[in-house]
Amino acid sequence: MDSRRVFIQRLLATSAFALLSQSTRAQPKQPRSPRQKIIVPGAGVSGLAAALDLIASGHDVTVIEARTRPGGRVFTIREPFADGLYGEAGAVFVSDSHDLTIAYCKRFGLSLTPEQWNRDLTYYWYTGGRRVRIQDLPTGLGKKYVRPLETTAGDPLSPSWPTPQIAEYDKLSWAALLRKQGATETELHQLGMGYAGLLGEGIDSYSALSWLRGAALDAKATALYRIQGGTDRLPEAMAKALSHRIRYGVIARRLEQDRHGVRVYCQTPTGTSSRLTGDRLVCTLSFSVLRGIEVEPAFSVGKQRAIAKLPYTSVARVFVQMRERFWLTRKQAGSASTDLPIQEIYDDTVTQAGQRGILSSYCVGERARAMSKLDEPGRLSTTIRDMTRCTREFRGTRRAAHRSIGTTIHGPEATTASSRLDS
Repeated sequence: MDSRRVFIQRLLATSAFALLSQSTRAQPKQPRSPRQKIIVPGAGVSGLAAALDLIASGHDVTVIEARTRPGGRVFTIREPFADGLYGEAGAVFVSDSHDLTIAYCKRFGLSLTPEQWNRDLTYYWYTGGRRVRIQDLPTGLGKKYVRPLETTAGDPLSPSWPTPQIAEYDKLSWAALLRKQGATETELHQLGMGYAGLLGEGIDSYSALSWLRGAALDAKATALYRIQGGTDRLPEAMAKALSHRIRYGVIARRLEQDRHGVRVYCQTPTGTSSRLTGDRLVCTLSFSVLRGIEVEPAFSVGKQRAIAKLPYTSVARVFVQMRERFWLTRKQAGSASTDLPIQEIYDDTVTQAGQRGILSSYCVGERARAMSKLDEPGRLSTTIRDMTRCTREFRGTRRAAHRSIGTTIHGPEATTASSRLDS
């Protein structure tokens, strides 16, 4: 479909992992305005970035966060893994087109490690019960169906984008547009694996315009990086710079605004109530959270509709730590795209040193919801079973996998589980 290097980049760099925003334009510095008291609900990366900018402009900022940590969907799991290894349950990659993220990394002295395609290792697809090397896959489907459409995408950063012709693609799913191009269901099965299958609930669930926008932005990137030491180092550094301005364990229940300012009615997990007042509020909460918060006066009808109806997919990730990275001795990358319940496999420790390693599975949509219904032994056995199918001679799996496992589900009912098993 794509060249090997582009394929693996697009396989791994899902839009869910883009930090801060897909914008490639650094925001200009705003002139100082009269000092105001501003409340920012949400200590995810966007909330932290907003708070830092507002403070730099001279404002008095308070950030409230329901969790006990910063970062939101930037979440690095460090326990119970051995040897200082970690898995990324949220954002992973930084593109060289993510100017804002890179600027913050430089500001806080965080190093970026290049994500490299190792041409000496083998990457696999597992489909229809067969394991196929990526380099042995037919390459004509992308050239036949995908490339001609992507060449019409234009520049999503242009003020005039999308053109009327391109805007029509928002009425079609990516799969529907590929069908219009003549793709058969068998071809759609292959086109829907890998990167394309990790968005939304699969290629029938998101608009063709969304795909074309992502493809055009991906084309602007020439390199991918990981934050050395874990992605959570960025929000932790941002939160440290904000210091006492962040209040953890504070849950927003109601937002009010009138001519006197704003009020946020809060609650702690123990039930203690409080009220914060300010001049303005910058809301960085996800819509899945905002749906459960009272707002007075109500948002406009259009905003209410967007908040209520924006769909969120579910994502399940299972991390299995091995005593040794046996896949490397077999010249394998520890990476596979599959049509199995676990969907994707990759080496989560490719940029981490040590003999031990972590293989991660990643599935979305209905597969993720099915995985979340299993207890931890069930998730482990399902993951090991499917990993064994993809790697065949999965030497030492049953013994080595009994080190640790973590599972994260993202969605309206997000849960996190992690435990340490016998080594």
